[in-house]
Amino acid sequence: MQANRATKPYVIDTASGARLDLDNPRPEDIRIEDVAGGLSKVCRFGAQAREYYSVAQHALLVQRLVVEAGHSELALAALRRVTRQGRVGGRAPRCSACLGPLRHEGGSRAAG
Repeated sequence: MQANRATKPYVIDTASGARLDLDNPRPEDIRIEDVAGGLSKVCRFGAQAREYYSVAQHALLVQRLVVEAGHSELALAALRRVTRQGRVGGRAPRCSACLGPLRHEGGSRAAG
């Protein structure tokens, strides 16, 4: 008998070799090199930008702008704002909202 999703843990084998159980994450299984590597591979704007622009690049830009604006105490918060995207995937909600009539309840459909 196969285990179903309700009883089987959802585990990610990370690049560093850690096994991250998303149903029961442990702090020691979250490694900065995995987060940074993941963020560098996720493209912002649903991969629709003219040039590749990663979540990592965006996080560093936001951090720099926050520090330059005189709020260095928020530097870590600026970096951490987008770390979820590197771990479980990001979405482009503003792009989705702009699609308007191309969207329907079950997902997106082709125009025409």
